[in-house]
Amino acid sequence: MKSDKTVLLALTDAHHGFFKGVARYAREHRWHLVTDMIYTAKIPVGWRGDGVISFIGYRDDLAEFLLSIGVPVVEISMVRNDISLPRVEGDNEMIGRLAAEHFLERRFRHYAWAPLMDDTVNGERYRGFANRLAREKFTCHILPPADLPGVAGGTVNWTRRRKLLMRDLQRLPKPLAVFGYNDCVAADIINACEESRLLVPESVAVLGVDNDTILCECLRVPLSSVCHDLEGMAYRAAA
Repeated sequence: MKSDKTVLLALTDAHHGFFKGVARYAREHRWHLVTDMIYTAKIPVGWRGDGVISFIGYRDDLAEFLLSIGVPVVEISMVRNDISLPRVEGDNEMIGRLAAEHFLERRFRHYAWAPLMDDTVNGERYRGFANRLAREKFTCHILPPADLPGVAGGTVNWTRRRKLLMRDLQRLPKPLAVFGYNDCVAADIINACEESRLLVPESVAVLGVDNDTILCECLRVPLSSVCHDLEGMAYRAAA
């Protein structure tokens, strides 16, 4: 059966939930998906098709390509609000509020936020979390970001960040409730707690975002997570 549309997936560093959502829509509507960029991360200069589903992230070269390609493009996320493209995005402040309410229901009194980096999405999740806690007169400590600033090239000073993280986790009052930007960050918090001989969840309770079963169920301590419907976001982007 001939495909009706040929669509490029410009999703070079996106969550696999995005792939599933676009793939489900593609099956239902007989699309042919061009998936080269998932494997190579290289921009297919000269490509011709009917449309693009993208996750630009911080790639200026990809943004330039998408703005010049001359076909419909839909971006998944809100990382690059400076780029004028139709987009589907999650309610990040709501995600933060849900995380705070999860911990408040369990009567925690000490809280920390574990960011990935300093960007719009991290900021909104933090605001939702911290503002909800502030309504109950609680404050929120900010842990070192997973992506430390000031590191040259495509590397991260993992040793420096781990030392800073363990220092904060050890000195903050317990029991401590930590909200991570996503499940990857939250899993790293659990690992740092194990290195610091801090019991999870007895001394440090950790909550992630995305409910990624690959991560949540494959840790020595199972991870609780705020369910973020990435597959549904991608399906709507395709629609």
